[in-house]
Amino acid sequence: MESSSETNLKGFSIAFGTTEFLGALAVVMMTVWVGHYRGGYSWSSLEPDLEFNWHPVLMTVSLIFLYGNCKLELRCRVTGQMGSAQHMGTGRPRNVWTPDLEVGVLTAIQQASARSTCDIVRAMNISKSAVHQVLHDEGYHPYHYTLHAASAAR
Repeated sequence: MESSSETNLKGFSIAFGTTEFLGALAVVMMTVWVGHYRGGYSWSSLEPDLEFNWHPVLMTVSLIFLYGNCKLELRCRVTGQMGSAQHMGTGRPRNVWTPDLEVGVLTAIQQASARSTCDIVRAMNISKSAVHQVLHDEGYHPYHYTLHAASAAR
């Protein structure tokens, strides 16, 4: 059986090959555009307008081609996946929205209305935004966790 890192990186060679091709294509297209439509290149200070024509080509090479390759390789090395490392290792699942979550949050608020959202977040191991979203959906007023007058009349 394959290891988890090999499974997660299965599409790496395809993604890397695609970025290499698109990056090289962008560099070639920029080189042709500057060479043909902008009048060419110059290293001489006698033609300062042509000397500046190196700027778009070098920026394409550095920012698009090299940075794209570095970012893809870094993501794969750090996370073992091609996705972003932003939510890796936080200890909380990214999508926990279930009816049990709503019941748990509402029960915690009803048992102790003075309880902070940070306490609920730590106790239930969910995100702060999930707690706030449940309370908002149920008609609780933000910051005080009392029902809106319209919601209480329901």
